[in-house]
Amino acid sequence: MKQPALAATLSIQLADSLRKLEKPSEAMGHYQRAADLQYQSPLDCLHSLGQVASCKIETGDYDGALGVLTEMEYLAQERGSSGLGGRPIGAFSDVLANCQVSRVLLLMLLQVNFNFSCLTDLPHFKIKYTLWICHLSRVPSPKGQKEADHWPSCAPLVQF
Repeated sequence: MKQPALAATLSIQLADSLRKLEKPSEAMGHYQRAADLQYQSPLDCLHSLGQVASCKIETGDYDGALGVLTEMEYLAQERGSSGLGGRPIGAFSDVLANCQVSRVLLLMLLQVNFNFSCLTDLPHFKIKYTLWICHLSRVPSPKGQKEADHWPSCAPLVQF
């Protein structure tokens, strides 16, 4: 009889030990294996994928981390959505918010342009979070402007 939960736990313990030994590139594969084994338990799977993303960041693989965070975002939306408007609830909502903020920070770090083809939702994503950053920076939004129209006044603040 297979025991994926036990195998996932052992993979996580091994990965945690490797990470403590400052070997994130080796730990990454074990976290990924744990995530694969935990697919039936979405919150555990998301936690393991978060560890994969952290290891990728530690090793300097920012593009890879961006891909994992995008995968996590889709998984959180798919598995955590309720019948009320299809929005994630509870812990899934928290994971989704963390993924989105981390993606914004990675995009700022990578300084990608609008031709970045890895993510199909990138232009909408960038406009949404550029407006959010502008709001935090107190850049006034002219009345009657759409999101896309407000982009040029905020773009210099957020060097994507």
